[in-house]
Amino acid sequence: MTFLQEQEKVKPFYGELQGYLEMAPKDDNQIIHDKAMWEQVNSAIDLLNQATGKDYNKFKIAPAADLNVVGVRVYAYKAKIGALISTLYREYFFDYDEPTPFSKTPSLSIHNQNNQHQSQRQQQEQKIELEQMLQNAQEMIQAEYGKEQAEKATDLIKKILLNPKNWSIIATSIVGLVHIGKIAFIAALPILGKVLLEAAPVHSS
Repeated sequence: MTFLQEQEKVKPFYGELQGYLEMAPKDDNQIIHDKAMWEQVNSAIDLLNQATGKDYNKFKIAPAADLNVVGVRVYAYKAKIGALISTLYREYFFDYDEPTPFSKTPSLSIHNQNNQHQSQRQQQEQKIELEQMLQNAQEMIQAEYGKEQAEKATDLIKKILLNPKNWSIIATSIVGLVHIGKIAFIAALPILGKVLLEAAPVHSS
């Protein structure tokens, strides 16, 4: 089987997992009591294992042991799925044209009129978006490498956000992310792309 054939086999699962992540409850502190929600993810992983001949069981979701009721924390649910999506992206799509996961580009309307209120609202929306992207990255990194490394990676990403035009700090931070691990770098890609795109100089033709 060629790599492209393997890639085509993985694509349906890749999209299915992103769908589960998209439909997850927004409140990370919420507890999921519906067993069917995490069992459908685990069933998809079983089929993914069969299709690829690999073992992705470490990404399966199990009820939290420290809860008084059977349930899964939304934080853990999203972190597991996000980490698996990032792993599949690295293994099958990183060098191809597949969009980076979790990198939904906001559709920003460009207005010529000087509207201060609209500008402030836009800045607030961008700030919220970056905070969400940072949280998603931290969850994925923690699921793969643990809390300590996730906090270290978050600090590196924040340095980039605070110094979007300081290429020395950006380069050093990227090296630090790579040293933590490939998933740390991949998880940060959406944020890096957004920051670098906005910081890049515009050349008029």
